[in-house]
Amino acid sequence: MVDDERKTTKNEKMSMKENERLLIEKFKTIKPVEKSYEEQAKRRWKTVAKPLFSLGKLEDAVIRMAGIRRKADFEIRKKGLLIFCADNGVVSEGVTQTGQEVTAVVAENFLEGTTTCCVMCRQCGAELFPVDVGMVTDTKVRTDLKVAYGTRNMTREPAMTRDQAIRGIEAGIAMAEELKEKGYQMTSTVNDAYRVFSNNVTSPWVVDGKITVDDNIKNWVDMSKEMVDAGETATYELWSGARASSKTAMYSHISDLHGSSTSP
Repeated sequence: MVDDERKTTKNEKMSMKENERLLIEKFKTIKPVEKSYEEQAKRRWKTVAKPLFSLGKLEDAVIRMAGIRRKADFEIRKKGLLIFCADNGVVSEGVTQTGQEVTAVVAENFLEGTTTCCVMCRQCGAELFPVDVGMVTDTKVRTDLKVAYGTRNMTREPAMTRDQAIRGIEAGIAMAEELKEKGYQMTSTVNDAYRVFSNNVTSPWVVDGKITVDDNIKNWVDMSKEMVDAGETATYELWSGARASSKTAMYSHISDLHGSSTSP
C-alpha cells in the first residue's frame, strides 16, 4: 500500500505534542510499589505448607502484586487478556509464512473463541479482549483505538512515527483503565513495549562483523529501566540480578538474544 493511498484514523488527527503531554501526565499518576506489603506477602509464602520457593515465579508475581495493590491479603476474581492486533509492513518483503489477510481471520477467531489462546483463557478463567490497533483491514474487532492501517516497510523507512508509537502505548493504557472500571483486577502483559521500538530500528544488528544496538532499542532500555527502578511496571522479571544493575548490562542482554554480546 503506497503512502498516498494509506487510510487515516480519527486518532491520527491529534497532534504529537498533545499526545506526548497526555502520556507524560499518565506516567505521573503511576505510584511506586509499596515495599512493606511485598515483605508481608513474602513472609506469608514462607508459612504455607509446601517446599520453600517451590512455586517459582508465581510466588514472585504475587509478591509484586501485593506491592502494587498495597494490600498483602487479596483475591483476584476477574482476569483479562488483552490482545492488540496489527499488521507489519515488512510482510511485503516476503519474510513471513502468511500474508496480512491472516491477521484479520485470527482477530475474528478471537471474538468467536476458537483459537488456542481462547481455550487457555477458558481453562484459567480469564476473558479475552482483542483490540485492533493497526490491522490493514477493519473487522468485527473494535477499532476505536486504531493507530494506523498497518506499519510501513521497515526495510525502506521507519515502520512507525514517534507519534504513532506514543498512541500505541496510550491505547494500552486506555484498555487497562477500561477493564479496571469494569472490575478486572489483573491483565496479562508480555513486554510488548519492546516491539514498539524494535519495529522502528534503522540500523542492522551486525555492522562490519560487530553487534550494534540501534538508538531505538537504547531508548526502550532507558524507558524500561526508569519504569522498573520506579516500580511502575510488573514486568520486572525481564531483567534480574546483575542484568538489572545497569543499562550497559541490559544492552549486553539484548545483544545476547541476537547471538552475541556487546556494550554501547
